[in-house]
Amino acid sequence: MSKVGQYRFEVGETEAVEEFIREYVLGALERVTDYESSERVSFAPAGTNGRDSVSFVVWGDPETVIEKERSYFEPHLESGLLDDWELTREWSVEEFESLMGEQTAALNQRIGGLSAEMAKLAYEEFDSFPAAGDTYPDEDAGAGPVGWWVVLHDLTVQVNYDLDEELDAYLYGIEHTLRNFGEYHGEDAVDQRVDELKQSLEEMREEAKQGRLGP
Repeated sequence: MSKVGQYRFEVGETEAVEEFIREYVLGALERVTDYESSERVSFAPAGTNGRDSVSFVVWGDPETVIEKERSYFEPHLESGLLDDWELTREWSVEEFESLMGEQTAALNQRIGGLSAEMAKLAYEEFDSFPAAGDTYPDEDAGAGPVGWWVVLHDLTVQVNYDLDEELDAYLYGIEHTLRNFGEYHGEDAVDQRVDELKQSLEEMREEAKQGRLGP
């Protein structure tokens, strides 16, 4: 019976999360996709007090996948990069579909696997990632800021979502992130960020009417 298993790899320090991803997770993505016991796999930095761990989600036969992977991640326990690991949650496919909805669960699986592969390409492309918004704020080239937001925008355009759909994606993305703020930092943090966003939107109203920057 297919299951969904969520594992937590505890690295202890925020600075070590990226190192563990580069040293272990990226290789695991390549290996696990070839296992008959794996249908999909995804990952994400995680943690409630800063991102100090990596969540690793396996669709298929999680126990068999992790058993095959032990010889790859256990050396990181010995080196001290990895502090501990555990199975945090596990569902049968039926339970997962009941929790999320059948179609939503199926799409979540596909998007989770796809985003992991896309993240792998990004780690391979960059030794250090560009800033989220403006990587070179001191460079006034007249083309507007360049940063990770360009990846989100370009990919959205490349798969042919229109402008309204792009705004819809960002809008729920903002809500989702604000929910994380509420969960991790409390109601006051949400209020502060919402006020800042409202002010930022008002400040860009007139400039946005002038059209996009750059060639």
